[in-house]
Amino acid sequence: LFFFCGEVWGEEDMVSHWEKGRMGGYVLGLWICLGYVGRLSWGQSALPLCGNGPAMPSPGGQCNGSAWSGVTVRSVNWTGVNLEGSQMFSVEILNSSLRKASLKGSQWTGGVINATDLSEASFSDGEFQSMVFGGVMCDDGEFDVMTIFRWSVTDDTRCLNAKVRSSNATMIQVDNSFLPMLKVEGTYLKFFTMKGSNMAQANWFQTQVDSQLDVSSSNLTGSFFVSCDFANATFSESDLSKTSFANSTILAAAFQSGVLLANSSFESSVLPGASFNSTRTDFRFLDFRNANLTQASFPGVDISYGNFARSTLDQALFDGAVATWTNFSYSSLVGASFAGANLFGSEFTGADLSNADFREANTTSAVFTDAKGMGSINGSTDSGSSTNRACFPGDAVVHLEDGSTKMMKELNVGDHILTDSGVFSPVFYFSHRLQEGLFHFIEIHTSDNRRIHLSPSHKLFVNGRLQEAKVARVGDSLGRLKPGVISSVAHRTLQGLFNPHTLEGSLVVDQIEASCYTSAVPTNLAHSLLAFERLIFQLGFPRPLTALWIEGLSPS
Repeated sequence: LFFFCGEVWGEEDMVSHWEKGRMGGYVLGLWICLGYVGRLSWGQSALPLCGNGPAMPSPGGQCNGSAWSGVTVRSVNWTGVNLEGSQMFSVEILNSSLRKASLKGSQWTGGVINATDLSEASFSDGEFQSMVFGGVMCDDGEFDVMTIFRWSVTDDTRCLNAKVRSSNATMIQVDNSFLPMLKVEGTYLKFFTMKGSNMAQANWFQTQVDSQLDVSSSNLTGSFFVSCDFANATFSESDLSKTSFANSTILAAAFQSGVLLANSSFESSVLPGASFNSTRTDFRFLDFRNANLTQASFPGVDISYGNFARSTLDQALFDGAVATWTNFSYSSLVGASFAGANLFGSEFTGADLSNADFREANTTSAVFTDAKGMGSINGSTDSGSSTNRACFPGDAVVHLEDGSTKMMKELNVGDHILTDSGVFSPVFYFSHRLQEGLFHFIEIHTSDNRRIHLSPSHKLFVNGRLQEAKVARVGDSLGRLKPGVISSVAHRTLQGLFNPHTLEGSLVVDQIEASCYTSAVPTNLAHSLLAFERLIFQLGFPRPLTALWIEGLSPS
């Protein structure tokens, strides 16, 4: 080194070579040390200077209007620094503090901010594109009137009580971050994805999420999404308990596997075509008052204790759902399907149930007062008809003399069917023969795997005596020719209403003996009143008025 320096300076004697070389070595060593320190602080890039003067950024310093490119900053303290109106391209800020810094009106492209404190920093009126935030702390940060494109927020970023207002953000991905009490107001989001993050008690107001909202494995407990507009929203494996989506529009919403929605509210929201088809979910205590859930889907899920009062649920699907003690009062359920659903104790007062499907549904203790569009269910009708109809559903099966079987809806006058005495007797007329309409029936199972559906007031043999079906209890004996022990009693809503009368006055339905008569008129009296009808049938004459009078007297 000193020989090289000596040659440069042109000295000839060895002493001069040595002295000058030693001095050159000092200079070179100092340059190397400064370069090493610079590498620790700034990486390999040049030292950034403030745009408003030759000074470098400092805590509380004025560094607005700066223009940096390819700068890497490590372990600096720029608390309170003013970087307003700056232009940053491919700038990296690592392990530093920009607490209370102001970046208002700045433009950042391709930046990385990692393990840095941005608490109470302001990014208002800025434009930030292709940014990566990892392990950042931005508590109480302000992101107002911003244009944000392609942001990735990852690696345990913490933003407690941060605020995003009146901004435009596209392609935002938030992974494994802690964002409780995040406030988003008047903002437009497009392609927003959040995975494995905590956004509990967030407050979103008048915000629009277009194209895609994907929230998975996240915690949004107790959040508020008021008057928001979400398109193609997907929620999976997330906790949305006690969350409010009031007055919001959520198009094509999908609440998938593992979502917790207990005690959440969708009051006055619009969710057409929403899907609540998932497993390992908790949808109880949901509030859907005044909501639009046209063609929504709730198959097989538990929505017990929910409130759907005054909502629009036309063509909604509740097949196999558990909806015990759920309120559907004054809602529109036109064409809705509750096939096989458990509706124990639910309320349908004043609801429009036109063309609704309640096949195999359990309507025990459900209330249908003033419900519209139903033939008869739990005593509620839309035409004021009797509550004591005693009949069988259309798919009940009887046994014919030739050994075949027929369903009630296929049975005709003149068919010979099996009776409780073991003989085959002809059907001479029907007191009810309605192909259409849904009606309330009691379903009784026996321990030998027999089952019968019939109206509550229809009579059959219970404990060896003709009694109304509604008195049957588990453990009672059912039947006459072949008694069985009742193993279960339930309530169902089924299609059709049929009551054939045989000359014998009895019939065997689904292998269980039953009477042709109701409790409205004593059995012997009803049978006697039809004597003239039976005679006319046997003589082959047209049906007289006697049977028509009996129909008016007896609801069977």
